[in-house]
Amino acid sequence: MNIRRFREEDWLQVKEIYEQGIATGQATFETAAPSFEKWVSTIAANLCFVAEDEEGIQGWCKISKVSDRCVYQGVGEVSVYVREGSRGKGVGKRLLEVIIKESEEKGLDINSRDLP
Repeated sequence: MNIRRFREEDWLQVKEIYEQGIATGQATFETAAPSFEKWVSTIAANLCFVAEDEEGIQGWCKISKVSDRCVYQGVGEVSVYVREGSRGKGVGKRLLEVIIKESEEKGLDINSRDLP
């Protein structure tokens, strides 16, 4: 499993995984995936990664801006989504390890809530 930065050509697979998460009714209050442009605009400090194997992208994570207000500068919200068939195999853990390390190096605090 290779963890690397998100690239634009990853969007269709990332969107598919996001839609799987939306369908659970547990991962987000969103009811549909946003457009590529809207989704990318929420990424904070270029902190978005994918987990990829020979079959394609198995998961992704990103840190989103919480607000443009100055009091929230340096605060982000982490999202982690893993493809249905890859859950429970450590993909999310590996993604979190990378994004936590990268965010700490950039001086960000991470606020998250754990969901099943």
